Amino acid sequence: MSELLTRNVLEIEVATIADQYEQKAVVAMQATALEVQGDTPAAVRANDQLINLSREIGAAPTMTYEDLIFRNSFERGAYVLSLDPSQAQQEAGFYVGHSEIEAHLVDTIAALGGNEPETSLVYMGSAVQRLALLHRSLGAEAFAGFRPYFIGLNGYAGPSGLFSAAIPTIDLLVHGGENINPEERVRMERDLAVGLYPSHQSAMLVRLLRSSGTVDLDPNVAQGMIGLLNDFRKVHHGSVRKLVPEALTSQATGSGGVADVGPYLAGKRIQEGR
Repeated sequence: MSELLTRNVLEIEVATIADQYEQKAVVAMQATALEVQGDTPAAVRANDQLINLSREIGAAPTMTYEDLIFRNSFERGAYVLSLDPSQAQQEAGFYVGHSEIEAHLVDTIAALGGNEPETSLVYMGSAVQRLALLHRSLGAEAFAGFRPYFIGLNGYAGPSGLFSAAIPTIDLLVHGGENINPEERVRMERDLAVGLYPSHQSAMLVRLLRSSGTVDLDPNVAQGMIGLLNDFRKVHHGSVRKLVPEALTSQATGSGGVADVGPYLAGKRIQEGR
């Protein structure tokens, strides 16, 4: 992969950013970086600013998945927390990879809703392939270098793929979300309400959670999509095993706040051929 343009987030002047959501993302990253680095006075000041900005846009006052993946400035230079240049490249690549995966998932949702079922399988397959590429390219040592920043502030969970709205949206469209139990639906509605999910995707996910509406798919297409969703989750499970194997130990809690990560991930797979 070609070298990515990166900018350490602590060097960014928030006043130069016009978009409120990007401002919030930068301040959330700054507050988190200062907290992890132990600069308490500066962290308190940044956190006060974060709380105010988050209140204005209805977001959770913590660094979120949306901040890192959807509000990052990839064209002008990805915002990163890492100081080491090599590690910053890996960190930026992690965010860019997830951004590209999300783009394929958005296309999948659009094709499902636009009565293009065969096309939806192509896009979902591309998402699986991009996740596999990210899994192969990211080293455990590099990930260990920036993962300590994936913490929550102000009592909220930290940034996590758990808060991608696209995957549960596809689950709900394809099979009615049979892998989303009642307790998780309550958790998702709560986290949606406080702004932990991407703001531009939340309304659709809320609507589907409350209606459990599915699209009318040919059984073969539905089975194909379920197979691809399972493939996606298998690759993700393999990534966790490679990068943070301790997260799969008994009762371990993930960065998104889910306890007992291993069984949770395994339980998200859908039985095929039913």
